Formats: sequence, C-alpha cells, structure tokens
Amino acid sequence: MEDNWKKLYARKNEHFTFVEEEVKQLLEEVIKVINNHLNNVHVRNAEIKDTYIDFPDCKVTFEIDKKQIIFVKEDKVGGLQTQAELVISDRNLITFVQTEKGYFDFGEPLIDEVLRYLLVD
Repeated sequence: MEDNWKKLYARKNEHFTFVEEEVKQLLEEVIKVINNHLNNVHVRNAEIKDTYIDFPDCKVTFEIDKKQIIFVKEDKVGGLQTQAELVISDRNLITFVQTEKGYFDFGEPLIDEVLRYLLVD
C-alpha cells in the first residue's frame, strides 16, 4: 500500500461504498474458479443465488450494505456458523474485520480471502 496513500487521499471525499451488482459479479468470478476445482474432484458445483451461495457442504449468506458486507457460513451438517465481515472505514479503507487486515482495492483477491477464511480456515 506504499503508493496507495495518494489514491486513498483522493478517495477520501469520494464516499466510496459497496455496490451490490459489483459484489455479486466478483462473487461469481471467484465461484467459477472454485467450481473448476470442484469439477476436477467430481464434486457438485457451488451455486450463487440472490442472497447466498450454496456450496456442497455449507451455505454462505451475504448481506450487502453501502459500508459493510456480512458473510455467514452455515455448515449443512451440525449447523455450525462462522461470520466474516468487510467494513469501509471513515478513511475509505476496507477492513476484513476477522483478520484485522486493511485493503485499498475491492476485488477478486479480497473476496477470495474472505471465502478461504470461511470455507477452509
């Protein structure tokens, strides 16, 4: 993030928010890659719905607000729940709350990290 401070400074007055269509598009891109790996091991595909993703072993719901996205994973067996949250700070930096990491860019790598946290970690 060395040089991103200049972009962050410029973004300070932008009123940066999460846009539902963009979030869903990024989710679809990451799910495509996951499905390729699931197909390689002959497991059924994950399916993205309006407010959740149906994975073979769990369901991940997502709630998109302008300054926050909440993901909740619920295991199909046992019902164990895990939450992940992305929040846009007052400085317009995106924070992955559970890892306390800050991100300037909202893109596939961040969505990938959230899903890794929910599905594997």
